[in-house]
Amino acid sequence: MHTARFVAILLGILAVVVSVPFGAALLLASLFASTGIAAYSPILLILGLIGVPVSAAVGGFVLTAIACGLYNALAERFGGIEVELKVAPGVLTSGRG
Repeated sequence: MHTARFVAILLGILAVVVSVPFGAALLLASLFASTGIAAYSPILLILGLIGVPVSAAVGGFVLTAIACGLYNALAERFGGIEVELKVAPGVLTSGRG
């Protein structure tokens, strides 16, 4: 669940970063139009600024949790990914100095 939580937070932040400029553009468009879809732009702006990040985070959490569950089930049956790390000669392995 840690991976799913991390992906949910990451996607939520990315959705905020993307939706804020679009929200600003929509708000600017609503200032100059009083009919059509632009008349509803304040409502769409609020829904977009809240709904897009929340749905991205929830969707990312659910899909990542499903993917991790599938990986764990398959890795248990067929074997998982193995990584072997070696320390290169001359590289410090402890401390900063």
